[in-house]
Amino acid sequence: MKKLVRVCACLVVLVAAALAGAQTAAYGQKVVVSPADLKGWVQTSRSGYVAPPNGGTYLVYSGFLEEGQALSTGGAEQQVPPGNPKGPGAFFLFTNIGINTPGMVTLGNDLLNGVPLKNITTLKYTTYTFADGNNPAQHCMSPDYKWGLVSHPISLDLYAEKSGGYSNFRQLMHRPWQNVPAKDCFGGISTRFGAWETHDALEQGQWIVPATQAGPYTWAQLKSYLPSAVLRTPPIADWASGSPSGCSLDLRGGVPVSGQREGGCFTPDSHFGSWWTETANLWGLVDNLIVGWNDTAGVAHEVTFDFESKIAYVTGNTDAHDSSAGLASSVNETLFVLAGRVLATDRTDNTFVIDDGSGKLVTVVSEYHGLGTRDVVVKVRGALNQSTEPYPTLTCTGAAALEILDETFPL
Repeated sequence: MKKLVRVCACLVVLVAAALAGAQTAAYGQKVVVSPADLKGWVQTSRSGYVAPPNGGTYLVYSGFLEEGQALSTGGAEQQVPPGNPKGPGAFFLFTNIGINTPGMVTLGNDLLNGVPLKNITTLKYTTYTFADGNNPAQHCMSPDYKWGLVSHPISLDLYAEKSGGYSNFRQLMHRPWQNVPAKDCFGGISTRFGAWETHDALEQGQWIVPATQAGPYTWAQLKSYLPSAVLRTPPIADWASGSPSGCSLDLRGGVPVSGQREGGCFTPDSHFGSWWTETANLWGLVDNLIVGWNDTAGVAHEVTFDFESKIAYVTGNTDAHDSSAGLASSVNETLFVLAGRVLATDRTDNTFVIDDGSGKLVTVVSEYHGLGTRDVVVKVRGALNQSTEPYPTLTCTGAAALEILDETFPL
């Protein structure tokens, strides 16, 4: 009789070494980032500001959220939608309004510190952008096209030393939607709102270098423009030579500095409108960042970052019955991942019971799971409650929390 392997929570590898240096990460490594364990990621924010008499300070908001959770901004809220390919969590941000100082949120790390730009082999990330902006209902009505939907989602920035010496630092901005307005009446990109999109920064979109107003470039052109560039920790938190997070890679929502719209230096008279509207009232999510590179010895590395509001520990049914698991679930809101065969008995439209071969049973709550009478092995993720009878109960969290592994796998 085969048994699914139990992995004790205390032995779950958190892979903090992936952030200790670019040369140490193994190929295919997956790292879960959460508020409880940021794995070296640095989160920063800057509130927006509009000068008197019409303005004031406008707070930005951000956080790690699960599917279905809402981020409230003191008057409005948006929920994390289903469909995230990594799911069920993601990093969420809202930039609010800012003219004199634009609102901005960044999430960065130094994984690529010391890696030559030409050695990067993979840069992919998944975003979701809500249809909002600076008075989006009037996006075709203003004579100067000042009002409109956001025209720039959460995006990726790199910081590189051009050829030696901190004075030669460059900020490299990836624009996944390129330099295209988001206004319906101009044939823009409004169809990209309300959907999860995975951006391949080496194949799609465009790159610009604001410090020298260079670009837009393809990735191949950018490498040719900066043939000796090496990713480095920026020296200062200045938009021209450093990042707000102080890291060599940033995921960013919001324009970086007052008076500088990323596309504005190339198309100042376009119907983008005022520079600050580009990311005004940006509600966005980002997840599933995949970074790949070759080290100086030619060894390939690749790391996938999964942003979650909670860490989910892989364990077995026996451990799910242990009192320490129940304590962790109730006190720390820890999630657990279990796997087992779905028993033919004790099934309803919303519940079933699993056995991982240990004889210790766990009831699973998964609304409208659709398993019917199939004989299947499943993997489930969710919160654990040991106070239920006759077995502990795991309540699935998010659409990605139930996965069918095999219909014939013998336990």
